Amino acid sequence: MDPSFALYLVRPIGRRYRPAPPPDAPLVLEARALARREEPWSGKERTERFNNLREQFVLNQEYALARDAETLEAPASWPTAITELAVQALLTALAQRSGTRNATAVAVSLAGTRAGLRRAARRRAARRLGLTLDNAPRPVHPAFTTFLAMLALKAFPRFRAGWFPVIPLWPFWLAVGIVRELEERRSWRQAWRTSTARPASSDSTAASDTAAAA
Repeated sequence: MDPSFALYLVRPIGRRYRPAPPPDAPLVLEARALARREEPWSGKERTERFNNLREQFVLNQEYALARDAETLEAPASWPTAITELAVQALLTALAQRSGTRNATAVAVSLAGTRAGLRRAARRRAARRLGLTLDNAPRPVHPAFTTFLAMLALKAFPRFRAGWFPVIPLWPFWLAVGIVRELEERRSWRQAWRTSTARPASSDSTAASDTAAAA
């Protein structure tokens, strides 16, 4: 097997989470104050406010959540996740049997629909759990160095030998999906336990924050 595919199982790039920041953290207070304004936070203001990349990412994330707390997400229920994995495996098997061009066409045409359904399921899970701005785990994007390492592993054999590695069959991608799902849920539960151990502020409910941002 090509080493770039093996890396998916050794270190799957899935969602990682950090605990919700304290409600009285300076960046959180600043983001919520910006969200309560009638006019949106403009791109010019964002540029002027920029200090460092990590701080800007946190501020943008907290601002977006404070403006619309309905976008809070949690891992979808297991029946939903299993159904999605099964459908994905079936589509992958059918697409691979029909050829590379058709596989690409199917993947592109269904990507938006699958993403929308998955987003809706995750938001329903968040409402069911009663997530608020003060206790909802925050997603952490994969490190840029990890992305570059995977890109290099996938590209190097092609540049070196001029050939494309054989694409693994659907059982491989099903295994990857299961591992990523388990890893995401483990990370989310850790962040959730830390977040819920912290006292909530008086304005932490999704409804109150949405009303304040409106």
